[in-house]
Amino acid sequence: MSASARLDSLRRDLRQTLRSLAATPRLTLPALACIAAGIASTLLVAALADAVLFRAPALPEPERLARVWLQVGTEHVEQGGISYLEYRDLLAVRAFERVEAVARTRIAARTAQGSERLRGEAVTPGYFALVGMRPALGRLFTAAEQRAGGEPVLLIGHDLWQRHFAGRPDVVGRRLAVRNPYQDAGETLYTVVGVMPPRFVGTVDPDTSEFWVPLEASPLRPMFAEREARNVWVLARLAEGATLAGAQQQLAALGRRLAAEQPALYREATYSIEPFGETWRGGLRRGMQALLAAAALLLVIACVNVAHLLLARLSRRESELALRRALGASRRAIVRQLALEVTLLALAGGAVGTAIAWRATLLFADEAALSLPSYVPLAPDARLALLALGLVLATGLVFGLLPALLGAGAGPWQRLRGEARGATLGRRQGRLARVLVASELAFTFVLVVAGALLLRSWQELTRTDVGFRTDHLLRMAISLDRGEHPDRAAVLAFGERARAALRAQPGVRDVALMSAVLPPWFDDTFGVWRGGEVDPELREVARHAVDRDFLRVLDVALLAGRPFGPADRAGGAPVALVSESLARRISGGEAPAALGRPVRLLLDPESGEVSPAAEIVGVVEDVRYHGPLGSARAPHDLYVPFEQAAEHTISFAVHTAVEPGSLIPPLQRTLGALAPGSPQHWISTMEEELAAQLAGASFYGRLSALYSASAALLALLGVYGVMAHGVARRRAELAVRAAVGAGRRQLLRLVLGEAVRVLLVGLGLGAGLALLATRALAGLLHGVPPHEPATFGAVAALLLALGLAASWLPARRAAAQDPAAVLGGP
Repeated sequence: MSASARLDSLRRDLRQTLRSLAATPRLTLPALACIAAGIASTLLVAALADAVLFRAPALPEPERLARVWLQVGTEHVEQGGISYLEYRDLLAVRAFERVEAVARTRIAARTAQGSERLRGEAVTPGYFALVGMRPALGRLFTAAEQRAGGEPVLLIGHDLWQRHFAGRPDVVGRRLAVRNPYQDAGETLYTVVGVMPPRFVGTVDPDTSEFWVPLEASPLRPMFAEREARNVWVLARLAEGATLAGAQQQLAALGRRLAAEQPALYREATYSIEPFGETWRGGLRRGMQALLAAAALLLVIACVNVAHLLLARLSRRESELALRRALGASRRAIVRQLALEVTLLALAGGAVGTAIAWRATLLFADEAALSLPSYVPLAPDARLALLALGLVLATGLVFGLLPALLGAGAGPWQRLRGEARGATLGRRQGRLARVLVASELAFTFVLVVAGALLLRSWQELTRTDVGFRTDHLLRMAISLDRGEHPDRAAVLAFGERARAALRAQPGVRDVALMSAVLPPWFDDTFGVWRGGEVDPELREVARHAVDRDFLRVLDVALLAGRPFGPADRAGGAPVALVSESLARRISGGEAPAALGRPVRLLLDPESGEVSPAAEIVGVVEDVRYHGPLGSARAPHDLYVPFEQAAEHTISFAVHTAVEPGSLIPPLQRTLGALAPGSPQHWISTMEEELAAQLAGASFYGRLSALYSASAALLALLGVYGVMAHGVARRRAELAVRAAVGAGRRQLLRLVLGEAVRVLLVGLGLGAGLALLATRALAGLLHGVPPHEPATFGAVAALLLALGLAASWLPARRAAAQDPAAVLGGP
């Protein structure tokens, strides 16, 4: 056949295909929707998983970038724990072409509200070249500015530029009044030399940096001489030909040399190295793998539904196909025609699904639960398009080829004689349809169980009683300037003024004060001193300096004794409140028995400083200050009066009568007017803080619930389609049964009995698969076992009920048909 003839044949086939698809919109449109839903869900999760698990950082030669840190003994050290002197040691490692350092730093910048604490990074000279970043406005630091004693300069982030400078293009060269929070040296004017591009927020995960300063000239410089001041992150570029394994060997040699020279510091020290970007991936890996599996299952379920619909189309076209075979059309030509229909369906559905996934991926770019660093952009790319094409082709081939072959399989004279209604082809189609629906139900069972478990886990977390008020509670803190507030008396005086001023604001119900930071970030821990040593079971007790209103404002229950009162002031007798668990440990029995007993804390293990003995005057309930998922730094709590232990950082718990976020600006202005040179920070609502902890559980729960609901809907449609198709094929048989005396109830039982058998087989297979699959969810579940019988039973009952409901309408229609009309009687 010539090329022109083949082209004409293809055109005819395309016209015939389009006419055929348009003639059956009730089957074509659902098939398109199923394919689009499956492709969209798979591509969305594939894009998320690509960014989280596989995509290399958008930095120069990312495969050669590495992170280096130091582990000392068994103590957990954050990946980033290197001192400045240890960073200098790493410059001699031959496996590295370049080694740069970056450290968290903070400044207090004067703003319209008073003074704001800003988060930033102090960086070495080659840092920006290493990460391939240049300012969107202005310039980088000069060599003179990088040296100690250089002119105070800083680069600012895009958000800070918009917030404090209104996005003005003449920001370069402007001054920012800054206080060093590490020193009492007054304000320094920093010159803004540049603005970084949008979304660049540094590389110290998971911080969001708002400014950058030269490391050598930063406020951290006083700590550079201390080898134990490990506050520097190290980024290294491997030399040409070097490997991570080779670099690890050289780091081990460096560690051995340091251990020999300074055994007290490095006897239990170990250097570690990992590819850049691995630090934040670990916590997301298991969740993304689970979502990938869920998306793949949903795609399979959608494609099985497509196969159902194609079988239904095939049964309606049997006479047409038989006539074409009788008129001389070859089996190959019919298969080609049917395959072309499937291909067009797959391409159209795939195009719609890809467009949906493309848009959804962009919407998910700001999803808080993912916490993607700025150097790992979440955006569709050519690989996503290739994956979409591959999925579309696979969908068409795998789930369309079998119906196409089946449709061209039976002989034309069989069909024209009407034997296909109940003979070989019909039986084969019926068996295939039952196998498909059973497998669809099995996969749906797995997906719905997983979604139900994740939702139950999220609900358990949201229902967790943390022991303190979370609604209508605003948290804010201020670090008082020591020059303006030189001693505790000045701090207490400010606290009273601030309390009165905040309470006077409209919408404020009550205010409580405490030193340091309100939950879910809380205070340092100490060991309880008993009998000349630290109690081995009470090595970590969190001490909180709170005022007499703290228990009332945070709604923490007093179980025994009394709260702090006016008599518990500075210079008064030391007193303490203890948590119930601590009281039981101190008394050796019931919690109230601890009342009146003294308690002391070892404040400094090196100097041996011990706090004065404080009388226990009250017992309060145990509180989960770190929230449902927070890693508690101490299992017990001890409270001392704010007036007896006030520090320069004061937190305010503000109980509001209105939405607490709406009061942030006026309350900031109030504090700023009282202490304009003192930075405010840690400002948020308690619900926001706790919601941030649950963002991951909420994200996985919501997305898995969406997939589960979609799978259940598809399964419902699949069962209905199979039953309706089966009843249509058995119309004559059922009519004969009715004609010879079968009642309506018997016909209903006959049709529904077959449906129940298929449903039970599918659910049984699904339960077995779910028992295996849900083991992988254990790390994502909280308070819910992965094999919870109640969840399995509820899902089985739900799917069985949905399956019976989907089967009822076709069964009812079959039982109600008129035998004479079906059999052609007079």
